[in-house]
Amino acid sequence: MRLKDVARVELAAQDYTTNSYLDRDPAVALAIYQRPGSNALATAKGVIDTMNVVAQRFPPGIKYAIVYNPRSSFSNPSMRDRTIGEAIVLVVLVVILFLQSWRAAIIPIVAIPVSLVGTFFFMAVFGFTLNNLSLFGLVLAIGIVVDDAIVVVENVERNIAAGLSPGMPR
Repeated sequence: MRLKDVARVELAAQDYTTNSYLDRDPAVALAIYQRPGSNALATAKGVIDTMNVVAQRFPPGIKYAIVYNPRSSFSNPSMRDRTIGEAIVLVVLVVILFLQSWRAAIIPIVAIPVSLVGTFFFMAVFGFTLNNLSLFGLVLAIGIVVDDAIVVVENVERNIAAGLSPGMPR
């Protein structure tokens, strides 16, 4: 039995409602979607690597272009940005401005990197990746760490001003 005996086989599009062009030349648009829970940067890299391998078997005159890649084009610069360093510098400046003491600013200056290193360690252990949600969580956590450090420093300074020594238990 042959396929033509039970089916009609033809090289055609599923529908002809859309046309694709790239630089005024006819093209084939291929949309690739990321699976939920997958890493956007790893997915984009995998697609690019696969296209580089497949392109070696294209007939002469056929080429490909990745025209739109929103995930990796927006993720890469934000991950390489120096915003965490800038945030730490801003936190140090704000703490020094409000507490008006270098000694008081040392606790948040030390607490931020320690908490970030611990966070990145546990994220790596449990397989979490850096994405917008985890970066937002880190920003919130840094705020909580700084707030707690300021509260502790103010309480210590209040107790010292009340006549207690720093090492004396209540």
